[in-house]
Amino acid sequence: MELRKRVLTLTIVLVCPLFGGLRITGIVTNLQTGQSIPGVNIYVKSLGIGTSTDENGNFILKSSGEVTDLLVSFDHVSYKKVIVPVNKSGSLNIKMEDVLIKLDELVVTGTRSPYLLRNVPVSTELITRKDIEDSGAITASELLEQRAGVTIDTNVDGGYVFKLLGLDSRYILFLRDGQPVTGRFNNRVDLNQISLNNVEKIEITKGPGSAMYGSEAMGGVINIISSNNSNSLLYNLKFRNTTYSNSINNINKSPFGTALSFNTSLPIKSFYITTSLTGQLMNRGKDFEYIDSDEVKKLNFDAKLKWTTFNKRHTVGFNYDYFVHNDSGSTNLSTGLLLFSNATKIHRNSYGVWHSWLVFDDLEIKHSLILNSYQRKYLQKNVDGYLEKEDLAEENSNEYELLFSKPIGKIKLNGGLEFSKPSYKSDRIESGLQTKWINSIFLQQDYMISNIYSIVAGFRLDQYGKQNVVSPRLALLYSPIGNLKYRFSYGHGFRAPSFMERLIDWNHYQFNYQVIGNPDLKPEKSRGFTAGLEYVGKGDFKLSALIYQNRFFNMIDDYVVETGKLSYKNITKAKFNGFELIADYIINSQLFSSMVINYVNNIDGNGDGIPNTVPLSAGLRINFIPSSKGIEFSINTKAVFKETTQEYDPIKGDYIAGGQLDPYGLIDIQIKYILNKRYQLTIGSKNITNHTNESFGPFIGRTGYVEFSIK
Repeated sequence: MELRKRVLTLTIVLVCPLFGGLRITGIVTNLQTGQSIPGVNIYVKSLGIGTSTDENGNFILKSSGEVTDLLVSFDHVSYKKVIVPVNKSGSLNIKMEDVLIKLDELVVTGTRSPYLLRNVPVSTELITRKDIEDSGAITASELLEQRAGVTIDTNVDGGYVFKLLGLDSRYILFLRDGQPVTGRFNNRVDLNQISLNNVEKIEITKGPGSAMYGSEAMGGVINIISSNNSNSLLYNLKFRNTTYSNSINNINKSPFGTALSFNTSLPIKSFYITTSLTGQLMNRGKDFEYIDSDEVKKLNFDAKLKWTTFNKRHTVGFNYDYFVHNDSGSTNLSTGLLLFSNATKIHRNSYGVWHSWLVFDDLEIKHSLILNSYQRKYLQKNVDGYLEKEDLAEENSNEYELLFSKPIGKIKLNGGLEFSKPSYKSDRIESGLQTKWINSIFLQQDYMISNIYSIVAGFRLDQYGKQNVVSPRLALLYSPIGNLKYRFSYGHGFRAPSFMERLIDWNHYQFNYQVIGNPDLKPEKSRGFTAGLEYVGKGDFKLSALIYQNRFFNMIDDYVVETGKLSYKNITKAKFNGFELIADYIINSQLFSSMVINYVNNIDGNGDGIPNTVPLSAGLRINFIPSSKGIEFSINTKAVFKETTQEYDPIKGDYIAGGQLDPYGLIDIQIKYILNKRYQLTIGSKNITNHTNESFGPFIGRTGYVEFSIK
């Protein structure tokens, strides 16, 4: 009977072309697991025909008429779209890459060694390339601001404060491909300087990470990881035009922005070359960012070269990252008379060379040398064009890192050495150029006891001048059944006082107050734990819950010394508590939803709530792909509930309670239309509710954009 069916199927496949028409059969499977995928939408746009896979992933696509160079598209809301050229009847075996519930994705940030996301003992949140594209974001700041648990407000010494789970971003270590991002103006990395053009994914770990990464990782680590596809020639060109108008009627007179991005991946035998370029221009307005500027120009460029020997034991790479930012603006009286003009110029360069050596089949050594430089210059001129103020800040860092990894039975050892020499020079510091040596050693042991238990234990010793800090960590993964996992971790964190906090001496002439440093500041320390639960149901549902607490000691805070004068001091302690719930649900082959609820309860040593903390926020993302139309809708929503605020009043020379901010909601919508295999049109709008707050964000109101891309 089975033989008869096969003969009949073969006869149909061979005979149908003789009478014209199209008949394509096949199966669609998961690229990572090999399992069949039901409900995949299959569509031939030129013929206007379509079908979908059955419960076993099989499909049959039929049409009468002449067959000439057709493009067959395979769509599923949780998989990367596949387009296959077809010019005759036959059978296809389609493999689709999972882009939503990516349990088999390798992650490295939490342990500095590769783990499948489903098996990593340290709680790790993954933002995929699909998430980035659906967000419509150009920079890392835009992307993270959309997420529940992330807030922004301004700071007394300039710039803005990015907060994750109620923690100031100075306690979050930002990495780019595993290396710290240079350019901490006012002790904080400006995420608007990081383009997402060539970013493959972002890994976020919450809780103390100093056992792996040292200072600044007290509250967590965010690792922005570049694309690294070395199998085929790839290129991507995008052009976007954005309007900052609140009404269609005045678009021509409103502020606008344009962005052009281009990236390439070129494999040549044992070489791999990738380049990425993003240029942004924002003109005719003052509301582009938190800064007061009429025009902003940005350029990001990075390049990577990798070479692997024939025996695969040696790999040598070179990385280069460049960023330039220029903005200009003016402040006028109500009469229109110019009061003063200002300009900011930022340059950042990063050079890196690394070598990976597979000494034996079970021993790998990698070492790297990274040279970073950052310069920020602020100029202010009076009405006559004479320079009134020049504020220069320079940061440089040279770092050598040696890492090793070796499995021993069920145990995997990895560790390393780091030597770095950061330096800082600023017009806000009277004592001139400041440098220090930082020497570090860390060791970690990953022990897979069984399929049920895994343990990660490690420590790190950092030497800052005459100070030595030891940061231990212990993490446990418990998996009683295959689709249910529990994660527990405990660790210590620390952060050394920055040059600015110790030595700043700066007058804010515009608002008539002074900020002075405190050279006697002690390092901040933390003790934190996380407890998490993860449940996965049949590959279409994932629920993650995380409880965390982080106790800070010697926390550095700013305070009023006297009217018009601020400084920094160590406060006794503070406690950061919270709960986060994330639920991803593939409703069907066309509809996907992701919900996040975040609760924060941050209190100081006296048991009082810490101001400017959002206690409750929530987010909802929905993706919808109409059947066989080549269109995808994405909706991102964020709800922020009441927040108790505090601001510095330069007139009174003291902090004042700002009351409570009313709850508000943000909505972003994006529509992607795939014209064909190479061309895509995207239309979107951000902050549709047009909510703004000049002190606590969002700083930009409603915007609309159109983007055209070529692949």
